Amino acid sequence: MSNPFRIKQIRRTALQALSFATGYALEEGILRTHVGDITRPPLTDEEWADTVAWLLDNNLMVPIDCLPDDTLQQWAITEHGRTVLATI
Repeated sequence: MSNPFRIKQIRRTALQALSFATGYALEEGILRTHVGDITRPPLTDEEWADTVAWLLDNNLMVPIDCLPDDTLQQWAITEHGRTVLATI
């Protein structure tokens, strides 16, 4: 990803979606669809992978275990993520 505005838009959109879940985890497919529906041009696989890695590396979201189905990947925003969201 080379466009700094787009990078910021994708990251902010992902954090907003997690924040809107109000304490619940979002399944990765739902989160990606939400982010992809808002960003234009469409979100690429590389942009999504970079966004997930950045959010995890900066402790802005955490993985949540899905007990009924361990094949699902779910994410939740952290308190640090809420603070960052308020500043970007």
